[in-house]
Amino acid sequence: MNNNNITNKILPSLYIKMSEDEQRSFLEEGRILVISTINDEGWPHSTPVWYIFHEGEIYFRAQSYKKKIRNISSNQKVSGCLDLGESYKDLRGVSFIGVANIVKDLDVKKRLEQILIDKYSKQRQTHMMPSNWRQKHESERRDLVRVTIKKTMSWDNRKWIK
Repeated sequence: MNNNNITNKILPSLYIKMSEDEQRSFLEEGRILVISTINDEGWPHSTPVWYIFHEGEIYFRAQSYKKKIRNISSNQKVSGCLDLGESYKDLRGVSFIGVANIVKDLDVKKRLEQILIDKYSKQRQTHMMPSNWRQKHESERRDLVRVTIKKTMSWDNRKWIK
């Protein structure tokens, strides 16, 4: 018996994908995305980021000296994953592969950074940090990164429950 035939018959019924609209909503509403870049030795470097999903692309920002920014400067291939759920039946998520670029257009950068800042204004609470931390970190140069998504994979285990 050919195992491939069995796999092809079983797996499609077990794998519950999100529609494109569901993926878009999920990414728009998400809070913390894990982004993975590739370091100069070829190893993945994964880190959580605050982000926005705007017009079909992911945007996040980070200080220019951060490892993820340095990695993107030498290798633009990235992957990302956003997931939610506490129990198995509630797990859902979107992962993707894409190409990252530093946004150079200052008008675009300013507009999108403001959207990003507004999204996370309640979580930032920088007023609670020591003043010397605020002075140092708020004055640091940050790059805005645009990720053009090339392929997505998604799952929504909640669809199993009818």
